[in-house]
Amino acid sequence: MIIYTYVYFVRHAESPYIAGMERARGLSEKGKCDAVKVKDILLQEDIYLTRLWKDS
Repeated sequence: MIIYTYVYFVRHAESPYIAGMERARGLSEKGKCDAVKVKDILLQEDIYLTRLWKDS
């Protein structure tokens, strides 16, 4: 039996530039909307999240 693993790398959505806060800033409103769009596209393709890694 062969089990395949697929890894999808999805780059983060837009975030506002805040000097000195590169790792702590959140997403802009556009970034939040874009993230939802990516999630919806993945779900339409039957791609489900089983693990999440993020750079912090």
